[in-house]
Amino acid sequence: MQKRLSIPVLLFGLLVFCGADPPNEEVAVAQTLNSGGEMFPAAHIYFNTRTHPIKLEALKKHLESRVGGSYRLIEWKGFTTTIPQLLITDSPSWTLQIEDDPDYVPEEIREVAEDRKKDLTTEEHNSLLACNARLEAIAYQDQQRPQANGPIVLSAITSLDPSKPTVRKVLIEVANFVDGFAYDLTNGQWITKR
Repeated sequence: MQKRLSIPVLLFGLLVFCGADPPNEEVAVAQTLNSGGEMFPAAHIYFNTRTHPIKLEALKKHLESRVGGSYRLIEWKGFTTTIPQLLITDSPSWTLQIEDDPDYVPEEIREVAEDRKKDLTTEEHNSLLACNARLEAIAYQDQQRPQANGPIVLSAITSLDPSKPTVRKVLIEVANFVDGFAYDLTNGQWITKR
């Protein structure tokens, strides 16, 4: 028997509460905007911008030289927000974007560190607590700008599976590049802990 968990989601200035199952487990949630792209991550890479500041362009060059494959710098455009992204065009296509808002990201990372403390050594736990940003791995579809009067559909699925070898290889290399921690939100497991 699964229980319901209310997850607050900020969508274009409106706070929406949606149900997700099961409680106390990471749940990957996909947002579809008028047949646009998914906007909820399948994986996070937590890192410290004070010791490893990064730009997506530098990450693109690093991945091209270390992993191979095809990468493009793109932007997701909402009503008032433009988010730089790195598109990984391998199958499946997916994006990475930096989330470093000091108003909430460090606190969310502290919550992850406490929730996953049993999976970490003391040194790993302390290193994770020092992180202040994350890279989000998101499934890519032709992302369209959302329409003001169009539907917003939330579902508890994502088409990006971080356990897929081609995806996992890139996530591990990105985590190594930023000296970070990669966590698979879809399957609820660490990919790398430094």
